[in-house]
Amino acid sequence: MSTRLHDALDDLVVDRAPAVHRDAAAAWAEGARRRRTRRRQAVAGAVVVLVAALLGWQVAAPAGLRLQPAGTGAAAQSHPQRLEHLWWDRELPDAPGPLAGLVERSGEDLSGWWGVSPEGRMWRLRGLAAADYVPALSPDGSHLGLMAGSMEEASYEIRDLADGSVVEFSSIHTGLEVPTGDDERFYHSGQAPSWWSPDSSRVLVNVEAWADDATPQERRTSALALGTDGSVAPVLTPPETRSSTMPLGWVDDDSVALVDLSRGPDVQVLVVGVDTGRLERTVVLRDVRGSASRSQWFGSTSPDGTLLVTGVPSSAGDLPVRLWALTGPDAGRRTAPLQPLVDPTSVCPPSWSSDALHIASAASPWTGSVALSRPDGAVDVVADPRLEVSCSTWARSALDGGAHRGLGGLLLGTADGWLAWHWREVALGVGAAAGWLVTLLLVVRRRRREAG
Repeated sequence: MSTRLHDALDDLVVDRAPAVHRDAAAAWAEGARRRRTRRRQAVAGAVVVLVAALLGWQVAAPAGLRLQPAGTGAAAQSHPQRLEHLWWDRELPDAPGPLAGLVERSGEDLSGWWGVSPEGRMWRLRGLAAADYVPALSPDGSHLGLMAGSMEEASYEIRDLADGSVVEFSSIHTGLEVPTGDDERFYHSGQAPSWWSPDSSRVLVNVEAWADDATPQERRTSALALGTDGSVAPVLTPPETRSSTMPLGWVDDDSVALVDLSRGPDVQVLVVGVDTGRLERTVVLRDVRGSASRSQWFGSTSPDGTLLVTGVPSSAGDLPVRLWALTGPDAGRRTAPLQPLVDPTSVCPPSWSSDALHIASAASPWTGSVALSRPDGAVDVVADPRLEVSCSTWARSALDGGAHRGLGGLLLGTADGWLAWHWREVALGVGAAAGWLVTLLLVVRRRRREAG
């Protein structure tokens, strides 16, 4: 150490340094203030970057990528509370895992069906013969039944959403052209629902015989029960019934309900064993108003087979939604008319959880954002009106598991105002502007310090 430096330090220790005029306390306070300012700027910048990154992911995440699932296992364990606007439209992968639901989108330049994951990711169904062929999702969301292929060559198939395998049923076609193959015995028409058995092992498909050499048994076939293992079981109209029938769904894993299409004030619901072909019982619904409603959209059975809902959908708009008992001493009796929160959409099957009926509604700029609700007024799913959802069906296990809220649900719940559907774009713009402003302030501050 030099002598001059040593002398200067000695003078400073004994408080005799004439050049030292700095107030130590003030200097410490100023340094602390600068450190706090830098720390706050760093934290603010980090928050802005984090928010921008999160919102950027929400806006720009490719539809083919999966978010952390809301549940695990072979079944869909939740359903999304909100369906947000799609920025990228991707096709459904071969093995996306169990789906929570299916939505139909119908707009001026838009038509088709999309699969929905438990957390709300959406993919377009690929290979569907036409938009008016209603696909069917199994109660656990693990399998998908649909008419696949071109309209002229389509056949029914069941897709395993876990491993991507496909079981094709070439005996079913669209009926668009006269079949040429020996195995093309039945046709499945558009705008007709299909129903899965409670255990998700078989799907009940409404069909009619088409072959010129159809046998008497084929002409009596009301539906086919198609198994995920490739099995086919014809469901025949009982010989006790003189008219044709339409399927209504399952009453248990081995029996289905058919509606007698004969005219009259009363309606007969026939419970038939799928594998035995026997008529197990008949339930008479008294004084069903509107004979024109006896069609493929007449009604749908509950998962436990104890109830039948009619009047959903009601394209005519004049048929009340009613529940009918199918078992017990009240079999054939109806409840009071149900009042859905919003008008049910036409040509769309209802959904069931284990203990409630869920009614689909259209969600568009003209009808609002509610896509699924219950007769008691509770809202299950809301959809961005820009999606133009016209129909939706949901897996029972997904409805039983409750809503996956996600970031949008945590912030907004089921709010449906303009900002509720554009918050990501607004927040991303605000975050980007804030990040630019923070960067500008830091640059200006640095230049001022360098200039001083």
